[in-house]
Amino acid sequence: MPVSVRLPTILGDHAGGARTLELEGGTIGDVLRALDDRFPAVGRRVLDEQGRIRRHVHVYVGDERVRSLTEATPSGTEVTIMAAISGGMGLAAAPPQAGRSAVTTQTAAPRPT
Repeated sequence: MPVSVRLPTILGDHAGGARTLELEGGTIGDVLRALDDRFPAVGRRVLDEQGRIRRHVHVYVGDERVRSLTEATPSGTEVTIMAAISGGMGLAAAPPQAGRSAVTTQTAAPRPT
């Protein structure tokens, strides 16, 4: 059953620049595994180590957001994958330098009287 899968640019870059793919699968799980088989770099960004849809990835079958891999994908279905976009970099994202604490306290100089 051919299913049309639309990828955002950030994932399409890992699929040879493709923005739309035709894949086979009777369920969303089948389609995402076919995506992983064909483009492992995309698959690992969509599915976690347990084979579930990653928390910050949104998958739509038609206009409905799905989380269940058992959601049916009849022939001709359009699947859209959207990756969440976030910004900023906190302390947890950058490891501390060797010999330095991740938290630095700065002490203000005393004010002249």
